[in-house]
Amino acid sequence: MLLNLMTYVLIPAYTLLFIKGSHLFDSNFSVHGNLPSNQLAFLLWGVLVGIYFYVLINRILMRFQEARLESILLKIAILLLFMAVTTPYLPEQFPFQSKLHIVFAFLASLLLLLILYRIVGRAYRQHRSDYRIYLYSLHFITAMSCLFFLLVGIVSTALEVFFSLSCVVLTCNLYKQIKEHNEIY
Repeated sequence: MLLNLMTYVLIPAYTLLFIKGSHLFDSNFSVHGNLPSNQLAFLLWGVLVGIYFYVLINRILMRFQEARLESILLKIAILLLFMAVTTPYLPEQFPFQSKLHIVFAFLASLLLLLILYRIVGRAYRQHRSDYRIYLYSLHFITAMSCLFFLLVGIVSTALEVFFSLSCVVLTCNLYKQIKEHNEIY
């Protein structure tokens, strides 16, 4: 119940409230989140999403025999997310910090995707029919994210909303599927 509330109501609603007033295709979370009136909201969004992924992916990893690498990558991804939302993106005032912000955010997203691919890949090898949809979903998320980037030419708010919310939903459903199988991978 709480998981569904977080996945389908709280995180999407907070994300949409956070980006209210932001342009979907010519702006992004970084620009919007570093406006003085949005800095706390940006930090809270990062904490909410970071805790969600950390808790849920850790629960998934408990079902795996050897998941040390994924566990380390998860900790790094969450640390990078925290560093991204706390490092200012104000290119005019702080060009170096702004570049770091971009690197932190990109690497956090990339590591999250890598972790999900590793989890889905391992589960897929044992139960192809049950996890095929998750593999296809990851391919879709990756392809659509690349397409958003190529069409718009920047990491846009639309791309960030799509990526974050689709990964939230995928992780929730993946957790439920792995929990349902009740076995060690």
